[in-house]
Amino acid sequence: MLTMSCATTGASIHYTLDGTTPEGTSPLYKKAFAVGVTNVVVKAIALHKGLAPSKVVTSAVYTVKTSAPVLDPTKSDFTAEALIKVTTATTGAELRCTLDGSDPTAETNIVKSPVSVTQTGSLVRCLATRDGLTASDVTSMASPIVIKAIPPVMTPNSGLFTNQATIVMSCASAGCTIYYTTDGSDPSPSSTLYTAPVVVTTTGTVVKCVSEADGKSTSDVVASSAFAIAASAPKFYGNGTVWKGHKAANEEFYVEDAVITMESDTPGAVIVYTTNGQNPDPASGTKFVEPYEVSGFRL
Repeated sequence: MLTMSCATTGASIHYTLDGTTPEGTSPLYKKAFAVGVTNVVVKAIALHKGLAPSKVVTSAVYTVKTSAPVLDPTKSDFTAEALIKVTTATTGAELRCTLDGSDPTAETNIVKSPVSVTQTGSLVRCLATRDGLTASDVTSMASPIVIKAIPPVMTPNSGLFTNQATIVMSCASAGCTIYYTTDGSDPSPSSTLYTAPVVVTTTGTVVKCVSEADGKSTSDVVASSAFAIAASAPKFYGNGTVWKGHKAANEEFYVEDAVITMESDTPGAVIVYTTNGQNPDPASGTKFVEPYEVSGFRL
């Protein structure tokens, strides 16, 4: 606010803002007022009926700047895209921003808030302009923006499977590349490149993956739960003379004896069995190595 005063009681002050010499017909100063344009020079004169006019007083040049922009946020990591809100307290001001770290000027292209940033390493710098005002000071983000690729999706990412689990990976970023590990370590661009569904055959395996895309930093790591891989259930085949006419649920009858063969669809699987009705386990069961002859009791 601009304030003027005169030590002469009863004197009136007249002023101009256009550089011309003030006189009695110039605007009368009544109270403090704001200078709403830049590069203004105020000239003033004091007049009194019984006295000669005072000397004309000339101010320094008043520079009125547009209010500097405010950026929100000023730093952060983002996925796929950053939306930076840019505001200024000057009504009607236009926002001009650069993303390459250079200083914006009054000739820089006008942008609308929020400013979209999709390239990692971009540094947003903005100023505000308005007709009649000097361009604002430049406001800059605290550090370059980190834009991460969208993390991959694994299907499935957990569960119990027989013999093997087949995992398909995909990501939403255009032209993305996926890298993965199956040893529990965090993947990076030096890990195995995903080109086909990943086959897991060992129970307890945890699959981890990341994605990369042009202009983006490596995505966050996506990890599966530990996969449970079970061998296929063994199949029993009886070979002997069937006792015709005797049938019962879940039972087969043979004359005198039968030779039992067991097999599993899981390559390399070891079959363990019992003949006492108890559930077999590796510690207490018998390892099946050749056809087993059953005589006089049920298996």
